[in-house]
Amino acid sequence: PAGGKKRRETRRGGVSGRPGVGGPEPWVARQFEEVENRDVVIGSAGPDAVTDGLERALEQLVKGQRAYVTVKPEYAYGDAGLEAKVKPGETVEYRVELHSFEEAPSTYSMSAAEKKAYTEKIKEAGNIYFKAGQTRRALRRYEVALEPFEYIDSIKDEDEKKTAQELKAACLLNIAACHDKQGNWNQVMSKCNKVMDLAVNHNKARFRRAKAYIQLGRLQEARSDLEKLLEVDPNDKAVVTMMGTVRKLQKDQDARAKQIFGKMFKSAESPTA
Repeated sequence: PAGGKKRRETRRGGVSGRPGVGGPEPWVARQFEEVENRDVVIGSAGPDAVTDGLERALEQLVKGQRAYVTVKPEYAYGDAGLEAKVKPGETVEYRVELHSFEEAPSTYSMSAAEKKAYTEKIKEAGNIYFKAGQTRRALRRYEVALEPFEYIDSIKDEDEKKTAQELKAACLLNIAACHDKQGNWNQVMSKCNKVMDLAVNHNKARFRRAKAYIQLGRLQEARSDLEKLLEVDPNDKAVVTMMGTVRKLQKDQDARAKQIFGKMFKSAESPTA
């Protein structure tokens, strides 16, 4: 569709494809599978899901379009490969045709119950990918799952609003977990801040934010979050361990600062020629 945000993460399409591994041999020698008019649901997870790279390509095709798609290993089968068909770290090439497609309904027109079911389904697909170590794909699912609850201030019904807040917080925390895996600490902090805006005393968000603060060198803020968590449970081993890390890092930081300032003052006290 022209204009606006594409919402193709859950669209369904009839696809024919002939994937093959990269190499100099003729295509027929490299082809390892043949699919005719397969029903593909973008955004699904499980044994019938296509590779991340092919999924991204299908999102851009229109009905009747044919394409030649080259997918890098990290968007295909990665270091695991695919049994004897695709070696670890191997590029995969596709010759595909999109016969038909069906757009997912806009979340704006969904009822509260439909939005809840939609988000839970997409979030569960994200969970499957996250547990499988496919963080990039999990992140895309969680971001789509969040869409129906991006703006919830206008919800009047208290029960609906509470459900929306809980689902939004869960999606944001999952997004933060993905960024944690990728080492995107500013994103972890940002998403946890949004969770804390929804629920001030959200302990999981506070703990994850403290970890991000440590990685960003913001030790005082990390310490503040951890102290609040210890007020809730003084014996939480993970929090106690992280607090120990903060104290050690703070001690090292103070020692370096003392050394630097010592050199500065010593230089300032030296007589001029």
